[in-house]
Amino acid sequence: STNNIALSYRNYNASNHYYLRSVVLTVSGTSLTKGALTDFTAYPVNYISMGYDATAQKVVVVYKNQTSGDQEVRVGTISGTSISYGSAAITGQSNPRDPSLVYDSRLQKLMFSTSQSPTNAYAITISGTTATISAATQLSASTAYYSISVYDVNAQRTVTFYTDSGGSLGYYNVYALGETN
Repeated sequence: STNNIALSYRNYNASNHYYLRSVVLTVSGTSLTKGALTDFTAYPVNYISMGYDATAQKVVVVYKNQTSGDQEVRVGTISGTSISYGSAAITGQSNPRDPSLVYDSRLQKLMFSTSQSPTNAYAITISGTTATISAATQLSASTAYYSISVYDVNAQRTVTFYTDSGGSLGYYNVYALGETN
């Protein structure tokens, strides 16, 4: 809704920590202008994924808090060339990895999968700058790695791909959150 791009990544600092840093990028023709770089955590993070909720017109970032081990979800609001985030919501996923955010146009919500054991999917409800996370929908009971999800707007289904712990076998799940498969 602001015609900007939000980017989040791990910012290395001198204390050997990787904090969550975000920046707003503005496109004009073939030029890209960046806003202020802002760190949003005082603890190291890993496994970052971002998405845009078209219904709420908000940016969402999912990451692992490396200090607590929790998976956190934050709602971002872009104003001009800056971004601010609400408080972190916690998924309860144990040792999460590889979150993959997609916008589910059927639910009109962002959803994400996360790999590890088990591999779960969640829907995110946004109210202002607060994220509420649905109960987990288990996709796989086995240990999974390198998950990535895509949303098929015609079939109104999400497909999540992942590998086994050895990386030798690939798997996928086709599902619609909120429906029985």
